[in-house]
Amino acid sequence: MSSTEGSSSSAIKEYGMSDVLSTQGDVYSYGILLLELFTNRRPTDDAFEGYQNLQEFVSHALPNHVFEVVDPYLHQQVNEVDKYWGCIVSILSIALRCSQELPRDRTPMGEVVNQLKKIRNVFLEDRRGRNVASYQR
Repeated sequence: MSSTEGSSSSAIKEYGMSDVLSTQGDVYSYGILLLELFTNRRPTDDAFEGYQNLQEFVSHALPNHVFEVVDPYLHQQVNEVDKYWGCIVSILSIALRCSQELPRDRTPMGEVVNQLKKIRNVFLEDRRGRNVASYQR
């Protein structure tokens, strides 16, 4: 099974015990992927410091304790600039909305893309004049 294994009963039902694949299931998986990328933790990790799962672990940290859940490697890359941490908080918030247990509560993928583009623009705003081409695609 994919990285969603063990992370939520709804994900298991959607992909493990059903022949039906859905856009909502893909949105869920994308949310989990974002959480994994930014925390360097897997939904199947044993310990979430008193929380049931990866989503709850991140949710309780936002927005004021994001430093505690984000991959330490990102701490080195971001250099404590508030704007960049704001972008990380926004991305983690999107990830949590995508990985809601009930499919109807998940953010539609088109909206996710629009929100991520806005975050990218905020992130790149400060880099204008400083080799912006290497960040844009």
